Parts: sequence; C-alpha cells; structure tokens
Amino acid sequence: GVHTFKDFIPPDDYFEDHPEYFSILSGRRTFERAQLCITSPELRGIFKHKTHQWMHDEPEVYIYGVGQNDYRSGACECGRCAEIDEREESHAGNLLYFVNEIAAFIENDFPEKMIGTLAYHYTVDPPRFARPRKNVNVRLCHMTSEYGCDAHPLEDCSQNARFANYLRGWHAMADHIY
Repeated sequence: GVHTFKDFIPPDDYFEDHPEYFSILSGRRTFERAQLCITSPELRGIFKHKTHQWMHDEPEVYIYGVGQNDYRSGACECGRCAEIDEREESHAGNLLYFVNEIAAFIENDFPEKMIGTLAYHYTVDPPRFARPRKNVNVRLCHMTSEYGCDAHPLEDCSQNARFANYLRGWHAMADHIY
C-alpha cells in the first residue's frame, strides 16, 4: 500500500506545533486540501525515520509507498518549493527529490526493498531534471476523466494521447514504473 503524507504527518497531531511542515497556499500555511512542505529538512528527517521503522515492522513488504495526499493540487508555494517546481517544470521533481532522500536513507539497511511513490494528479508531469533512484518505483496513475479513456488501447485512441506522453516521459527516466 501507499502511506500518504497525512498518514505520516496527521494534521491533528502536527499542525499546531509545526505549521512549517504544511503547505503555504495563497500566502498561508494550511493542511486543508493541501500537501506538505517537502523541502523542510526536519520534515524529511521524520519521513526517513518513520519509513525506516515501517520497513523494520513490516519486513514482508517489497515496495513501501510514500505518496502525496489525494488532492488534485495543494503543492507548497514557499520559496524553496516554488524554486524547484519552476526549475523542474513539474511538481514531480520536488516529490522525487524528497522520495530519493528517503530511498538513500534506507538503502543500506534494506538493499532489496523499494520506495514507491505516485505520479498522480499534480505530479503526473515528468520533471525536467530529477530522476528516481534505482530503489524508487514510480506509480503512474491513469485518471480516465482527466487523461484519456479506458475503453481503448493507449496507441489507438486520440483521447489517450496526453497520458501516452506522460507514460513515455516517465518510462525514459524511471527504471521501475507501474
């Protein structure tokens, strides 16, 4: 399965004492229909240690999914996040840097395991420069209402052209893609 940002950092437990972990949207910190500020070094440390503990507690799992909240947007607009998003021309770059840091942290203790993440809603566009580590699996999500249809093969339906481009882009950079 995939643990979303809310699973790792529940707003009820963290927002009051650590609003800096949460996205800035329209000039204010919020957890409502938002993601996290994934450039926060302290937040990254929490995710690395919680993921490591999860892997220790559930050793039978092969891919440990660390994914964004299930919203179409909500990416943090702080200066650090915005700079990466602009350079990468996609919110997925920032997510990959975040997940890659987790994957690097767990690699020595769990060399045969993978960290999974999502290319989903606001992270579906492949980034310009960021590349997933060898122990990162990207799950590209086909959202029929947004990117095409399920009634026809990708190559036979003009409605699937946008999703086919996403697939080609991710395939070119990821060793492991679902």
